[in-house]
Amino acid sequence: APPVARQVPVGDDGHHGGIVVSQYNLPSPTGLIGAIGLGLAFALMWLVPGPKWLEIAGVEIGATVVVLLPIALLFALLFLAGESRSLGLFAARAGRVTANWREGRTNWGRSEESRRIDQLRAVAALAEDRFAFPSPQHPDYRTHVNLPTPQLALEFGGGGGEKVFPDILVVRYPGNYPVMVAQVETRETVTREQATRVWAQLETREAPLYIYVPAGLGTIAKDYARSAGLRRARIRTWRRQPGGMIVAEV
Repeated sequence: APPVARQVPVGDDGHHGGIVVSQYNLPSPTGLIGAIGLGLAFALMWLVPGPKWLEIAGVEIGATVVVLLPIALLFALLFLAGESRSLGLFAARAGRVTANWREGRTNWGRSEESRRIDQLRAVAALAEDRFAFPSPQHPDYRTHVNLPTPQLALEFGGGGGEKVFPDILVVRYPGNYPVMVAQVETRETVTREQATRVWAQLETREAPLYIYVPAGLGTIAKDYARSAGLRRARIRTWRRQPGGMIVAEV
């Protein structure tokens, strides 16, 4: 399960330690349990078929086979469910085939200053549109925006633990309990490294993690989040329009 986090105001200690990748991304035992159960069920059906119960096309079927066959099918489904997650994780680690013919031959990059301004505008617009707290429905919620100046941090491991600063952090007062965590990316920062070193640090048991990426990058961001071990992240895409911003769920 994701680690427990609490909120602390920004301090003046000068550093917050290095980035530590979360260790909760453990393989699921579902596939192993399904394989063991399926093997045991078939072994019992083969070794102890039991007294004759049915006969189909001249083949005698014992009582043990009839009883254990539905159980074996359930274990088979459990095995397939576990393997499907592993295969999905394997697929997410590979690059996704896209329509490369749409891409130009020249990679027109922009400066870090331009990218930063674009991100600040997106964060401000999303905070105003999607995280406008307190509100009449949630008068006890407070929104803290950590760009361009950090205001409130998530701290893991108690006092003096690792501190991370999501772009948008919504807490419930009093007590500063987390209810929403949001990270806003530009097209340059939607990478596997960003998912591993930043997104994975922001997932907690207390609050859902919303990751906003530019329109057109939602599926790729979903692959990156899955390969980084995020289980509760909610991917959203954003793009600007006159008078506001369009947000879509992936």
